[in-house]
Amino acid sequence: MSPVTNKGIIFKAIPEGLPKSDVHFELVHRTIDIENLKLGENDFILKNLYLSLDPYIRMTLREPHIKSFMPPQIIGHVLNGVGVSEVVKSNNPTHKIGDLVYGFIGWEEYTLIKTGAKRINDAPFKNVNYHKKLLKEIPLSNQVSVLQISGMTPYGSLMTIGKPKAGETIYISCAAGATGQLVGQIAKIKGLKVVGSAGSDEKVDFLLNKLKFDAAFNYKKVNLDK
Repeated sequence: MSPVTNKGIIFKAIPEGLPKSDVHFELVHRTIDIENLKLGENDFILKNLYLSLDPYIRMTLREPHIKSFMPPQIIGHVLNGVGVSEVVKSNNPTHKIGDLVYGFIGWEEYTLIKTGAKRINDAPFKNVNYHKKLLKEIPLSNQVSVLQISGMTPYGSLMTIGKPKAGETIYISCAAGATGQLVGQIAKIKGLKVVGSAGSDEKVDFLLNKLKFDAAFNYKKVNLDK
């Protein structure tokens, strides 16, 4: 097997305000020789299938000395984020060839995971092989959305803490965001009256006509003190 292309996105510079693709990032074309690459003990190589473009990533594009709950990206290195990947080569008994895993990977086509080496985020990988058998009718891309953090946060918050009952009314702020959308849909399924707010008329239209909220309003245009 010949070396294969391994395109990736490099973090070039820390932005002020919104990042610009041609200033703060660089698309690089590299190769990786998967067949001949020697793996150390417990190392493995991932073919990255889906990446999750999350709002928190903007917060990681910062100076290294600034502390936060997520580590900063490293200038000159491939960007790092959550994704779903397939193990294509392995010297790791936990992650075998063909396994599907969820975890922090590079924004690149292939990522070499060297066990024991310092990574930007060294949280352990989660095996999601169950998707092949139990959820084969559901797109695998859902593993970076409703089947992981984006889905567990609204479900756990509403069902475990909120304990909703049919006939109740729920108000959801930021209702057009990932969490708000799912809270609204779960609440509708449970028989609640759902009211949401968002920051534009376009988002309000989305809530009412696409997600079928019972009511929605643009909080920038409403005087909530009255």
